[in-house]
Amino acid sequence: MANAASKLEPHREFIAAERKRGTTYRRIAELLAEKGVEVDHSTIHAFVKVRSKRPRRVITMWEGRVENTSATAVPAPSAHAGTSGIPETANTQLDAIRRLKNAKPTSRSRPKGLESFRPDAPLERLSEEEAKRLLDELHG
Repeated sequence: MANAASKLEPHREFIAAERKRGTTYRRIAELLAEKGVEVDHSTIHAFVKVRSKRPRRVITMWEGRVENTSATAVPAPSAHAGTSGIPETANTQLDAIRRLKNAKPTSRSRPKGLESFRPDAPLERLSEEEAKRLLDELHG
């Protein structure tokens, strides 16, 4: 389902300016009500929170050396590109992605030294020697 535009979007600059001044979300809701916009303070908080997030970093799997590191940089198809018009390195990476998606999950083993842990049992203080042995076992 596509997100509808927020009714607060036309008031974005006003809200940002008030927040910079330290105005509370409740007070901003009151000020907007005076302008004819009935909105709860929690809606304003959610509006500000969503729009103040940092943009997500795009992670790519390009194997070749990348000269331009911008997230939108896409190498132009070369003369030796595959029949699909995708550069050969992209085809290799698509194959790698398919292999990862089809790989069977590995079984997870319990960490060393914690075989005796029972979540339903009360905790007991270890002796110095036992604590050292468990640390050595975990890090060794």
